[in-house]
Amino acid sequence: MPICSNNISTKMKKLEGMLPLLFVVVPFVLAFCILFSISPTSFSSTWTGRTFYLFFLWLIFLEIILDWEKITQIRLNLRSPRTLLLVAFSILPTAYVIAVNFLGVRSTLFGMVDWLGIPFAPIQRPDWTYVEWVISLEYLIFTAFFAAIVWLIYQREGIKIFSIPLVFLGGIGAIYMIDTLYPFGYFTPLQMFVPFTASFAAGVLNWLGYQTAFTGQHLSLPILAVSDSSGQVLIQYAIGWPCAGVQSLLIYTFVILIFFKKTTISLVHKLVYFVVGAFITYVVNIFRIVSIYLVYISNLSQGREIAVQAANSFHRYYGGLYGMTWIVAYPLIIVGSRLLWDKIKNEQSRFEFLRRWTQREKARKNL
Repeated sequence: MPICSNNISTKMKKLEGMLPLLFVVVPFVLAFCILFSISPTSFSSTWTGRTFYLFFLWLIFLEIILDWEKITQIRLNLRSPRTLLLVAFSILPTAYVIAVNFLGVRSTLFGMVDWLGIPFAPIQRPDWTYVEWVISLEYLIFTAFFAAIVWLIYQREGIKIFSIPLVFLGGIGAIYMIDTLYPFGYFTPLQMFVPFTASFAAGVLNWLGYQTAFTGQHLSLPILAVSDSSGQVLIQYAIGWPCAGVQSLLIYTFVILIFFKKTTISLVHKLVYFVVGAFITYVVNIFRIVSIYLVYISNLSQGREIAVQAANSFHRYYGGLYGMTWIVAYPLIIVGSRLLWDKIKNEQSRFEFLRRWTQREKARKNL
């Protein structure tokens, strides 16, 4: 009987430890599910879309796995005022989504665009700026909700544990908001990356046999034109700082930091790994830009409208997978390379031991 009682008590403690995690995860899963049911296409875009909500959830689960023992030691006092406040904040993500999409708050948010005087993109559809504003604001509001929930459950320790997904969500929201408030490359601190990236992309296209030239600017965005061998212009795109690798470098930074967080790699090696990974992330982004041009050119035989649609689809979703694939694979490459190197060193040590042992044995026999 006491054994049975102890087992039940142990299971209850485990359930009590998992209860706070439900408050961390469920409010956002529910809110994202509602958003997906309303606009599934918004989750298929890696720029000013909601694809990164899925990556945000992945980071949360990764943090939970890495800090499982520490997190599950936290218990909630169900009768405390803090728990009541926690319940209220856990409802807010879903309440916000419902209010914006079903209770008329969206029109109020649209009105803020006109009130703030946010410029409109002449090459985009008329409602683009309104939609971009709503999604950018949504990221920042969800960041505030997540920070409040984590603080109410785990206090300062929780902010440390979930710092990577928190900063990631806020960072994506900040990038989107900067592009919303300062479109067309007007945010010059980030636009400074563009000339280097565009020049490298032009070099790759030249190496592939095309002719490239910068034909001016669209507002503050440089225009890179690509021509065939006869000099006929096939395509020209204006390149802004979101295309210059800033977004990929930001995501890379978050992922590599959470990887380094739980490793025993020396600081010097971490710095080397970080610099090498950042450089390759930047190079991968250059190939992404090149691919946008190639996708357009390869579909040009079906008409310019089809080519534009194919290039835009690649730009908004598939192109982002270039960087994401590399960013996710890089920590695995680091782990694999270090295991391989340790194995090689162990084999060398074993070989050296056998060599010395053989020499000693020969010397002993000669005596």
